[in-house]
Amino acid sequence: MSLLTRIMITGFGLDCTETSLFYCKFRNYCLQVCALTSYTCMCLATIDQYMATSFYVHWRQYFNIRKAYISCAISFIIWLIHGIPSLVSFNLDFDQQTGAISCVITSPAFQLYYSYVYILILAGILPILINIIFGSMAYWNVRQIPYRTVPLVRRELDKQLTTMVLVQVIYKTFVVLPYVIVLFIIFTMNLSNPYIDLAELNFMNFITGMIYYLNFAVS
Repeated sequence: MSLLTRIMITGFGLDCTETSLFYCKFRNYCLQVCALTSYTCMCLATIDQYMATSFYVHWRQYFNIRKAYISCAISFIIWLIHGIPSLVSFNLDFDQQTGAISCVITSPAFQLYYSYVYILILAGILPILINIIFGSMAYWNVRQIPYRTVPLVRRELDKQLTTMVLVQVIYKTFVVLPYVIVLFIIFTMNLSNPYIDLAELNFMNFITGMIYYLNFAVS
């Protein structure tokens, strides 16, 4: 829904979001739901790996397959509900000066929320912090395993799974963080300032945006 549309827009000049109100709304809704669900599942996996390698037995036994399914289902429902304002706020807007039609947010209040809460926090800083914190603690737990009485097979499985989680955490940090930084610059800077090169800023936004899409392919 997101990447294919971006390819059609950038590569072929075919933007269905400018001709279909339904697609304008649904694409942005779907993008939010899928992105936040992906981030949440990765955060849950990192937290789960930290608890699975914990020193405390009751923490190691807390998560199981059933609770994992329930957690993923609940988070998916939450993000489905969270995205509803997008269905209302995204609309086709006609620019009288240029005569162009574009799919934009027509609610100023939701624009602020979308820019600073959704993009910068929920889809940017927060999942990165959670992954780094719990991934680092899981790695530290695994480093202590040789000094604990743990079956050899379980010890090796914990090491392998923690390594897999850490690789994803590091990768996601490097592909997501540049995009968040560029967006933060765009949102906070006065773009009418003559000393700001808008063409260069747009190019940075495009490049980091393409790298950002890799985040959802790595899994």
